[in-house]
Amino acid sequence: MLEHLRVKNLGVIDDISMDFSEGFVVISGETGTGKTLLTAGISFLLGSKLPRPSEKGDTLVEALICIGEDQYHIKRELKQTGRSKCYLNGSLISTSELKGFIENHIEIFGQNLAVSLQRPSFQLKMLDRAGQIDLKTLMLLRSQLGQLQRNREQVLELRDKALEAQDAKVGAIAELERANLSKPDEDMVLQERIETASHSEQIKSTIREALNQLDSDESNAILDQLARLFRTISKLPESEDIAHRVQNSLIDLSDVKSELVEALMTLEADDNQLEQLQERLYLLNGLKRKYGGSLAELIQLQQRYRGELQDSQNFAKKILELETEIDHLRKQLSEEEHSVRSRRSTTAADLTSELKRLLGELGLERVQLQFVLADNGDGAPVQTLLATNPGSPLLPLGEAASGGELSRIMLALCRVLGSDATTLIFDEIDAGVGGETALRVARSLKALGEKKQVIVVTHLAQVASFAGQHFVVDKEQSEISTRTKVNELTTYDSKISEISRMLSGQRDSDAARKHADELLHIGTQVQVTEKESFS
Repeated sequence: MLEHLRVKNLGVIDDISMDFSEGFVVISGETGTGKTLLTAGISFLLGSKLPRPSEKGDTLVEALICIGEDQYHIKRELKQTGRSKCYLNGSLISTSELKGFIENHIEIFGQNLAVSLQRPSFQLKMLDRAGQIDLKTLMLLRSQLGQLQRNREQVLELRDKALEAQDAKVGAIAELERANLSKPDEDMVLQERIETASHSEQIKSTIREALNQLDSDESNAILDQLARLFRTISKLPESEDIAHRVQNSLIDLSDVKSELVEALMTLEADDNQLEQLQERLYLLNGLKRKYGGSLAELIQLQQRYRGELQDSQNFAKKILELETEIDHLRKQLSEEEHSVRSRRSTTAADLTSELKRLLGELGLERVQLQFVLADNGDGAPVQTLLATNPGSPLLPLGEAASGGELSRIMLALCRVLGSDATTLIFDEIDAGVGGETALRVARSLKALGEKKQVIVVTHLAQVASFAGQHFVVDKEQSEISTRTKVNELTTYDSKISEISRMLSGQRDSDAARKHADELLHIGTQVQVTEKESFS
């Protein structure tokens, strides 16, 4: 429960503190005194934003919450710079952490909830809450289905792009394969051979001259002379080393002769193939210009295109796999939607019965209420139809109910739906009601106070007369300032005076004080005996 609240520099509030008791607590005061700022302060603790920083100084809201035997001190500050800080038991925490902690213990119901009640999405949310319908599986299946469908669209897009480029890639691969590209430096080798072939006559002549000097029919050929020299030296005593060196020279020159013969044969072959070499180099240079890059890059391009064509052939398989998964997930989703719709239908029947009972207690005995679910899917959207008088047609909730009727429907919903919070705060939800109906609303709120701490900001004397604890918000005005103050009414006479003011606007009216005394007598003597479903 909420034990203590302090609000500083919020609107017309300078600095006020309040200590709350258990049960049913009322806060009253004239319009403009700042009583709704108290709930605004608690909303600030729950993570909501304030319109603007206070000009008076830093805004501070702090509270003491009792949970079992434990007490928790929570605080949130809004600096004039616009930055806020949150604390739990003196430790700095984030706004989301503070919100996550406090919203499990305090829940606020305001007039805006009656407006929200007219929206089908909110009605559906209330229906699911009443039936404790878990939508996690439904949401997960929808998320998974959406992701699979997006994956399929991406694969289809890739396939279409691949098909658009497929013909060009097939043509490129065929052209590159015909060129029989295998050596990344073939063009450079060809260039060298062509340049050599262009000067082949002079080179061949030089090679022939060298060969003639090495070996010919003439007696002065180098190889013949070395051979004779070797035979001569070999006859000398102890000439093995010299003879060996001459023999090595003979072998080396024989190798030179072989290489020159091979070079001559290559040149003679290149002379015959020069045109072919030039045609081959022209082909390779043309491919490089067409596709860009070197021969090594053309070889890589050919391999990449082959891989992409193979991938494009796998698109059909991938799309089939995705569509099979989608069909399977759609079946699961359909089954889960049917299950949710069935649970919502059962909940709607039970909720209708319970709401009609509670609305009867709130002065709407003849109300006709009906939840209409969609025939397919998960039953959404839901439409709440209402007829407040016999013979009236069932109309959407927002069209059939007045403001006061919406407030009472909301109060009935609060009693039916339940809450894990130990403190429930109602901000003027009794607007638009009066007389006997106001007494019924008061009894209903007191019924909530039997099991929860219920704090109500109200302008109804009937509601105030049922309170176990009553605060009055007043404002003191001077020529230069307005100051809000809060007083707890602890005496019977002070309660009579405030309820008289709420009834007639006059604290000292004899008739109003007599009526106030009667209401207080009713409020303090009434016993809540009905079985409450709100927990």
